[in-house]
Amino acid sequence: TMYLSYCAEVDELYVGDGGYGPDHAWVTFPGLVKGKWGGKPLYLWLGGSADGLSLTPGQAYLDNLLIENGDLLEASLRDVYRFWSPRTGKHFYTINAQEKERLLIEYPLVWTYEGVAFAAFCDDSDPLTRPVYRFWSDKLASHFYTMDEQEKERLIQEQAKTWVFEGVAFYVYPSGLQPTMTSPVYRFWSPVKGGYFYTADEAEKENLIAKFPKAWNYEGVAWYALR
Repeated sequence: TMYLSYCAEVDELYVGDGGYGPDHAWVTFPGLVKGKWGGKPLYLWLGGSADGLSLTPGQAYLDNLLIENGDLLEASLRDVYRFWSPRTGKHFYTINAQEKERLLIEYPLVWTYEGVAFAAFCDDSDPLTRPVYRFWSDKLASHFYTMDEQEKERLIQEQAKTWVFEGVAFYVYPSGLQPTMTSPVYRFWSPVKGGYFYTADEAEKENLIAKFPKAWNYEGVAWYALR
């Protein structure tokens, strides 16, 4: 059995085979957080890789988490659902499971469910994330999403008759602060359809650029998210 434990008082991570804490550690990792926690939830990721390694026979488990002090917080990472409307040809994205179910039950002829687009946070529990703002346009019958604060303010102040501000849609990572396990989400604008499209699928992105350059204008990376 491998035991992993962390002491916030001295900022040390312990790995051992006889129990938790420094007395049982065969290796100690000091300075894990380095004072940057700031009262936010601390996420611990246990990962690894192997080339040609097998566990035969036997089993490996990662099933027990011991918390002696503090609170266990439910992670705010959620799926972002993608819909397409055959009536308007536009896409819609929501992290809200109730909103998703309402579209499936009440508007099946208006919105076609296309699955999970990517994963995002429903709050700012990760201090590296930033809000993505959602707008709706009756004129274009389309939603718009942006992480850019200046773009958001410009739409609110200068294009209020076209775009109605609907608040924060979800939280994701901006360029430069993205963890290594995230993927870019690309943004397209269609002058033909009069709407925006977002995808984390590299093949889908390349297909639009190569085959539909007049229908879809590639506008670059909108943000980074998990898939």
